[in-house]
Amino acid sequence: MALVSYAREADPSCRELLVPSLRRSLLSLSIIWWLGLFGYYGASLGSGLIFSSSGSFDYGELIFSSMGEIAGVTVAMCLAWRVSEIIIQPWFYLVSTLACLAVLIAHALKGPALLLGALAFILRAGSMGAISVTWVLTPTAFPTHVRCTAHSILYTAGSLGPVCATLWPGTTPLAVIMGSYAGANLVCAIVGQWQVKGLAARGAFDSLISDLHASNLERRARSSITRESRASRPTWASRPSWMSRPSWSSQPERSSNLLQNAE
Repeated sequence: MALVSYAREADPSCRELLVPSLRRSLLSLSIIWWLGLFGYYGASLGSGLIFSSSGSFDYGELIFSSMGEIAGVTVAMCLAWRVSEIIIQPWFYLVSTLACLAVLIAHALKGPALLLGALAFILRAGSMGAISVTWVLTPTAFPTHVRCTAHSILYTAGSLGPVCATLWPGTTPLAVIMGSYAGANLVCAIVGQWQVKGLAARGAFDSLISDLHASNLERRARSSITRESRASRPTWASRPSWMSRPSWSSQPERSSNLLQNAE
């Protein structure tokens, strides 16, 4: 282990999130946070409307459907280790969309309580899994120096979703309420798929995975490359527009030389 000197840079501003390379992530994640939390809290509040009958509630079915959130987080965690958050995010929102529509149809046709409870369980699992994946995905979609700023702004934007989910008048039909939640989840699925292409082109996840699997010597070498590249730029404004880490795989000779010097 060795201590490496570090020259503190100027604190980043929120304007850095508006550079061309980050606009796609900022716009897509703003929509997903807002509509995703709208759908998640809508699914939670909608459970009371689904299982109510003449002003009374079947708390057994409510508890069973709420346990779907535990299943959703567990499945999301397992899939995130095997695949990637950016890949599974649209699919969770798509499951939530289909579950919303299925619950609405089953309720309209007065289906059996067991079927309605199972569909509500899937709805809560999909909603919870989707918003959990979005939470984990958000920091890794931005460079390190603006990561906390971006996450805070997006979480603030997402706070509008729960507020909107509670503004339904008491006379609003269940079809309109559940249909709006399904539409919100569908938009999140579409925007999430659009976001996949933007992050894949930037290589953000490949760089992050490469850092996690790198040895200490490799990290020191990469840190030296980053510092030298920053020192060669005259001002902060001359930083590349994509504001991401260098692609280590494209500099094998430089990295190997630095590793030899370190050894």
